Amino acid sequence: MDIFKLFFNHDQSLGDLKEKDTTQEQDSRLADFMKPSPTYSTFYITGTILPEEQLGLSTLQQSSQIIDQLGKVFKNRTIHTAEDTFQKLDMALNHVQTGQTLILNTNTKKSTYNFPALASDDQSAPILGELLQTEAWVISKVQAPHGYDLYLYSRKNIYPDLFAAFKPLIGEQLRFFSINRKRIRTDRQFYFETNSLKKPPHGAEEVFPDTTL
Repeated sequence: MDIFKLFFNHDQSLGDLKEKDTTQEQDSRLADFMKPSPTYSTFYITGTILPEEQLGLSTLQQSSQIIDQLGKVFKNRTIHTAEDTFQKLDMALNHVQTGQTLILNTNTKKSTYNFPALASDDQSAPILGELLQTEAWVISKVQAPHGYDLYLYSRKNIYPDLFAAFKPLIGEQLRFFSINRKRIRTDRQFYFETNSLKKPPHGAEEVFPDTTL
């Protein structure tokens, strides 16, 4: 059986992704403090096959259907990689290696983004912040214990769109859990399906066919 998990984390400060300006005047900092702080959301998309305990989105029996449904959320955006552009998410993911990034926006022209900086631990946060400010969405193909998972960044909270896209997949062979990442603090909680599926940790809610937002 596929245990599909959608982790969400909302209202993160976009300012935390920017480089600190040590020359900024105190009155400017106060003015910035008084302004509403722009925020962004992150979503971690993963899963586990039970009872084999194969951990990773790409290992799931319905991984292709999950990717197809996720792609529908991005149907009006072009997907950019370091080398090319794509209209279909599955093709883009097959094109990139684990550890690489996709940028999704409404610009159909070939990408001129700084993909090497996105892959750098020292430079990725400021570049990511700049991209989110332009309303682009970013997907990282990240290593899982087996296969890969997806990490999605968005200035807009697109949780309702993801919820609606994934819910139709629920059935005898797939259970869907929506999980508040802020409440998951340990690996045991993160991989709760391997030890306490009947009693998920606080913050992990199973989605059923009749579940509504």
